[in-house]
Amino acid sequence: GRSSSQDAAAARAGSPDPVELQAQMQAQALEMQGQLQAQMQAQVLEMQAKMQSQMQAQLQEIVVQMREQMRSDLDERRRREEAQQTQAVAAAHAAAVAVHHQQQHQ
Repeated sequence: GRSSSQDAAAARAGSPDPVELQAQMQAQALEMQGQLQAQMQAQVLEMQAKMQSQMQAQLQEIVVQMREQMRSDLDERRRREEAQQTQAVAAAHAAAVAVHHQQQHQ
């Protein structure tokens, strides 16, 4: 008949060792974990990139708006200053004319 050591060998050949099975499963689990992590990292990076480009676009828009606002403010101020200057010149001219008239009348 067969010896017990032969039976053990046959059993080992027929079904894998539990320790070996566990090692294989752990290896698979680690591999899956690695893949999942890589996928998640890729997704996170993609999202970060999208958010960054969106934020940059928004910032650029804000900067453009601020520049336009400043430019229109400057234009407005320039217009106002020019109007004031014109008024000042007119007033000075009027004053000079008035003084001249007074001098003539005396």
